Amino acid sequence: MNKKCPVIILSGFLGSGKTTLLTQILKNTRFKGASVIVNEFGEVGLDHRLLYRIKEDTTLLNEGCVCCQKKEALIEALKKLLFSYQNGDIPLKSLIIETTGLADPAPIMFSILSDTLLTHHFYIDRSIVCVDALNMRLHLQHPENIRQIAASDVIVVTKTDLLPKDSSLLALEQKIASIAPTATIFIGSEKIEDFFGTQIKHIRKTPANLSHLEDVKSICITLEKPLNWNAFGVWMSMLLHTHGERILRVKGIIDVGENGPVVLNGAQHIIHPPIHLSNWEEAEERKSQLVFITKNLDPKTILNSLKVFEEFTQMQIDK
Repeated sequence: MNKKCPVIILSGFLGSGKTTLLTQILKNTRFKGASVIVNEFGEVGLDHRLLYRIKEDTTLLNEGCVCCQKKEALIEALKKLLFSYQNGDIPLKSLIIETTGLADPAPIMFSILSDTLLTHHFYIDRSIVCVDALNMRLHLQHPENIRQIAASDVIVVTKTDLLPKDSSLLALEQKIASIAPTATIFIGSEKIEDFFGTQIKHIRKTPANLSHLEDVKSICITLEKPLNWNAFGVWMSMLLHTHGERILRVKGIIDVGENGPVVLNGAQHIIHPPIHLSNWEEAEERKSQLVFITKNLDPKTILNSLKVFEEFTQMQIDK
């Protein structure tokens, strides 16, 4: 495998339309040569049987969730796919993992990123989450759904055709944006190609007056001067070690005083390998921006921690 295989994690609460969306994705020519892993709770995988009609090499992981009980099974399945590719049995141009409706995407990412062999051959491309427009208010009562949305890069709002004709999607979009301010939101699943476009580097700042769930909050921190990357890395590691489970998502564009910024992306205590970009976009402001989404943690705690650490280590450097 000359290049690493991109991994797409597809999640969403129970009945949100994951399998329907996956079926549409697999019919797209872009995903010719893709491999699929489907995780289901039951002993009999019905979704797997439906998808098998489209893609015969679909792998089923049942009787447990890959974010908790079936972590080892996921790693084993990935290594089997890799072995099959190296034997010339499958193309393995990309990999899609459809999770159970109660799965947290973060531990799944961690399972891949913490295995030396897998990180050599796979990378996490993006997390796509289906949000059920008809039942979102009910689903948000479950912490699993909140974690799914917070960990997303792309959100696909499904079942909009079942809403009353006079329904407005504005409030729904605002609620989603308050949980996942760094995600890109699509209404409906007709724009399959758009879900897999160039990775979004810019961060959308959440309006201060946007309504949040009671225990889920976000903060956008902007720093005008370049940062010392090594010192910043120490602070981030300490922060995630202390508050990892309560930091649902962190995403950032970091100015480290070089020709291009560093892209930071993580969920809970997991940080993906930072991406060092070769240059800044022409219209891009040369400053650092960090977005944190927290649960049961006051975002001001993060800001205060950064300020204290910055003063202690003189983390910012002059241009």
